[in-house]
Amino acid sequence: MPAITFKKHEKDRWRAQEPFVDIRYQNKDIGLILSPDIDRKRLKWRVKFMFLGSPADNPNCPWHWAMMKQEFDDEQAARDWIKQNKDKILALDLYYMD
Repeated sequence: MPAITFKKHEKDRWRAQEPFVDIRYQNKDIGLILSPDIDRKRLKWRVKFMFLGSPADNPNCPWHWAMMKQEFDDEQAARDWIKQNKDKILALDLYYMD
């Protein structure tokens, strides 16, 4: 089974948030690791994934974000959690974005 990989960005594409990390599987984006954001008083690293949606949820977009409850002290802890839970994560109804 292929590995989950990560791609770090120093600045958001739209400069709307602090640095973040793409979570990728088979060269497709499946989620993000978000860095702490002091302005919004979010002091821990967070993980969110893209899930398939339905037309009832939003007819204009086939997917939606879901933030995980876990919070991490650093980026590496978030990466380690994702790697440890890879099988459970990939069993979810994820949206794979090119």
